[in-house]
Amino acid sequence: MAKFAEAAFQASLCPASHEWTKDALSGLPVGKGVLLFADASGAPIQLLQTAALRRTAQAKLVHDESFSTSRKTDISNVVSALFYQTCDSFFELQLTYLRLAHAVFGR
Repeated sequence: MAKFAEAAFQASLCPASHEWTKDALSGLPVGKGVLLFADASGAPIQLLQTAALRRTAQAKLVHDESFSTSRKTDISNVVSALFYQTCDSFFELQLTYLRLAHAVFGR
């Protein structure tokens, strides 16, 4: 899966220490696109489309101590790689997400 994801997505982030911080995610673009969270073996954990790549990745992976009673699932300890594809329009975003969902998860 990891080889496929490298070819299907524009780029990826894999912090050496496997710790997700705002600095580790600073290389992500701020615009809209598709994110794939993957584990150490390259298996997909979550594929999503977003209007703000960096903000969404930070919300999913970086802990904020001020919100200690969050209801969201903490995936930061199982995510080893983050693949992304930027998009210029919301139409392109929908098409890219559909194409990547079929490629990653099958029809």
